[in-house]
Amino acid sequence: MMQTITDVKYMIKKSKYTALSEVNFQRGCLDAHNDLRQRYGVAPLMWSAELADMAHAWAVKLSDRGRILYPELPGIGENILLTEANEHSHLPTGAEVVTSWESEVDQFDFDRPRWNPKCQRFSQMVWRDTTELGAARAWNTAKNCVAVVCFYRPSGNSNAPGTFYFSLIYFLHSLVS
Repeated sequence: MMQTITDVKYMIKKSKYTALSEVNFQRGCLDAHNDLRQRYGVAPLMWSAELADMAHAWAVKLSDRGRILYPELPGIGENILLTEANEHSHLPTGAEVVTSWESEVDQFDFDRPRWNPKCQRFSQMVWRDTTELGAARAWNTAKNCVAVVCFYRPSGNSNAPGTFYFSLIYFLHSLVS
């Protein structure tokens, strides 16, 4: 069941300021993803509270550990950002995170579309078959570590022969036209 961003359960335990900030982050992240997908001729993503809850739990784990780990969840793709912030105003916005990952398009080989670790976050964002997004960020103030996690369902970036090209075909055609 799809829920609105304001329905996310873990928000209740935080201060009103923090909760509003995180809701704004999530809304900005979803809007930025959908703006990007629209530019490349791909259908918009729907918000998933389930994926957001999972992303929050994973972001907390990463911000506590201070390093990127991949959860390897069957059928779920992920984009992860780990950065530093020593005050609330330095936390990345949803739009900033998406813009950062979008810059990987420069590494995409349009003549031979295939999985590439240098543009995997970008290709996950525009993957045609992906329909759901859940995003969260966690800030460990003791370590000045911020983890941003976006989970996608179904996952993208398949290495199966031909799958990469066919899943990005709309993206490729939008660049030509």
